[in-house]
Order: sequence, then C-alpha cells, then structure tokens
Amino acid sequence: MNYSNGTWLNAATAEDDIKIFSSLGDAPEECNLCFALKDAESGYMMELPSPNNLNLSMDYENSMLNITASAGTDARFSPEGCISLEGEQTDYDMQMVLNEEYLVTDWYYFSTKGTSADHAKLEKTESGYILSASNLKNIRAEGYNDEQDCFVQFSSDSDSVLFYEIDALTIGVKEDTNGDGIYDTEIARSAPRKKGDIDGNTFINAKDAASVLVSAANSGAGKDTGFTRAQLADADVNQDDAINALDAAAILTYTTAVGVGNEDLSLEDFLNQ
Repeated sequence: MNYSNGTWLNAATAEDDIKIFSSLGDAPEECNLCFALKDAESGYMMELPSPNNLNLSMDYENSMLNITASAGTDARFSPEGCISLEGEQTDYDMQMVLNEEYLVTDWYYFSTKGTSADHAKLEKTESGYILSASNLKNIRAEGYNDEQDCFVQFSSDSDSVLFYEIDALTIGVKEDTNGDGIYDTEIARSAPRKKGDIDGNTFINAKDAASVLVSAANSGAGKDTGFTRAQLADADVNQDDAINALDAAAILTYTTAVGVGNEDLSLEDFLNQ
C-alpha cells in the first residue's frame, strides 16, 4: 500500500506483518509513505480521524487498485477487485489495472470518477464493474488496453450502476430499475470517438475548445489535465503530441465554418484543407 499524506492504517493481519517505509525525497512532505503487507490475500482498510486528501494504491498479485479523494475518511481494498470509500461530499477517482487472466472486459485498465459523495464503491464482477455511490451525478468512466480506449459520461438517480462491455470501443451503463439485483436498463453508452469532441456528446463546439484551454492551463501549472486518455487523444486535433491553445483555436475555427453552412465538413477534412 502506498499513502501520500498520513500514517493511519488498519489491516487484517498481525501487527508484525506490516512494514512501514518511505520513498526517498528532500523533505518529509515530498515522500510517499509505503506499507509492505505480508498477507497478499487479505483486504485492507485505512481510516482517518477527519476528512482529508487521499491518494492510495494497493498492489495485489493480479491487480493494482488506486483511489484518490478530496475529503476521504475511510478507504478499503479487497484482492477480489473492490475499492470502497467513505468521506464528506468528496470527489473521487477509482482505478483498477488487472492482469490478463483476471480481466472481465477487453480493457485491462478501468476507472471511474465522481463528485460530492459520502460513500462510493467500485467492484469487479463477472458482468463488468458495479459502481455504488450516494451521488451518481456527472459520473465519468474510462476503459482502455494497448489498442483501444473509450469513456462514457452520465448521471443517474439510482444508487448503483453496472458498467459493461458492448464492444472494445463501447462502454455501456445499466441500472437495476426493479430492485431485483439485475441490471437490465441501459441508460448510457460511450459514443464513437472523434477528434475535437472532448465531452463525447457527438457535437464539436465552443465548449470543447474551452475545455481544451482549461486542460492545457492545468497541465502548464503542473496539475492534472482533467482528461481521460481518450479525451487527451481527441484534444490533440493537430496531432503534434501537445495539447494547447493551437488545438482550441482549431476547434473554434472549425465550429465557425460549420456555423456558416459547412455542416457536412469533418474536423479532419477541415484541418487538411
């Protein structure tokens, strides 16, 4: 387990099975605190006395689990493929990276992000991944492997949803509308990806350009871009391996061209003119 801001740990092993160490750094606040946990088949829990920023990762034999939270109080990992979080109106990002023999989809990486939740849990199942949370508004999920990547955004009034694979490029989202434990109602699916469509709503407009500018500013300030891997690829519209104001300007110029009567013109064709 790796923890970047504190020393609280509860584990399902004897106390002498836990070894604590830190990575090298110039100052304590720059070091990651690490725990070598002898029992690789147990679940582990970390508790905090008050809400705090969390960045935790757990490496098991067949999986690597990670969670970040803005105001977390309790985080738990299970080797069966489960991450859970308690907090106070916390934003969160849960990630799973699985070995090939442990996969339930074509994607070895799967993650989901949410906001303003008091509790959230991501669990691997035979059918896909189940996300349970106190708030399922503005959820974003991403899956990828070495050849394909895709993401989906949605909101739901239910307390849990199932992410499943429609095909290697499409994530489906289902609700259990009858409360019988069967997720049978599709509420969202990832749209085919195309350059410039950052939010994946099939339209390319000024909103996409604005999000590219924000992401570029975050990257320039050393912060997280806020984009998934698929969005990063879609944002690099001029394909110069950088996301910056040039990409945003290209998107804006294209939307202007479409607005004056070039509705059938694709972004790629526009840039190649």
